[in-house]
Amino acid sequence: MKFEQMEYIVKVANEKSMNKAAEKLHITSSGISQSISQLENELGITIFNRSKKGTVPTEEGKIVIKRASEVLQIISKLNEELFNYKNNKNVHLKVVAAPTFASVLQQALNRIHGEHPNVTIEIEEKAPPLIMETIRHTEYDFCFFPQDLEILESEKNISYDLIRTDRVHVIVGIHSPLFHFSYVTQSDVLNMDTACYSIYSDYYYSKLIKKNKNKIKITTNSINILAEAVKEQNLIVYSHESGAKLHPDILSGMIKSIPYKEIDDYVYKDLWVIYPKNKNLTDISKKFIEIVKELATQ
Repeated sequence: MKFEQMEYIVKVANEKSMNKAAEKLHITSSGISQSISQLENELGITIFNRSKKGTVPTEEGKIVIKRASEVLQIISKLNEELFNYKNNKNVHLKVVAAPTFASVLQQALNRIHGEHPNVTIEIEEKAPPLIMETIRHTEYDFCFFPQDLEILESEKNISYDLIRTDRVHVIVGIHSPLFHFSYVTQSDVLNMDTACYSIYSDYYYSKLIKKNKNKIKITTNSINILAEAVKEQNLIVYSHESGAKLHPDILSGMIKSIPYKEIDDYVYKDLWVIYPKNKNLTDISKKFIEIVKELATQ
């Protein structure tokens, strides 16, 4: 029994027609009929009963078709595994992310390198407004950043998956009068001095800073400088819950991430992974995204 003969009998059984199977397989109906007849002669059985009503497997034919289908599935799985092995053996991922993902990505990098030491990853940090422009015009595998769903829906050439719906937090130092609060409100942070990654790094946060009349004392593209400003100068920083909670200074207790409330309810932002619609995610890409999602939702 040849490989193409297995394909032929399985396709004919599914289509219940020699002509339809031949059309799907892009061969002539006489060619497929002749090949199946040769197989029947080789096995000494009749695989199909042919009539004007269609082509129907015999009882013994059903046995052959079932086993042929199983073999084809095994071969398909083998080819898929070999493809993934060849493509994952030495993989380079190119990622862009908003600053809020910094701590999560660091832990994800440790995990992926432990499980797949041959994978190399290039991560570039950018402010959210620049990320949409980046994914449109640059060859990145995927991007992590907060964004409004309606903006993503307006983009025709990207795919997106939700990482998590995150609460907006306020980051304070151990000497801050807010340190022991379980949550903070607008009245708590009104007129307080703040540091921010960039005045225009996130449209919502820039509005929040203006709304709460926060004076911006430090603007930086360094997460470490922001953390030091919070610890040493009693500044506040607006951030996302999942990104902030894994920062080393929060884990050590030197700074604290506190939920922010407006009108007795928490404020939420969606965090997404986006990637070009015309680019299929590799198994390694999917694995990395799964790790980020797992760490963000812990």
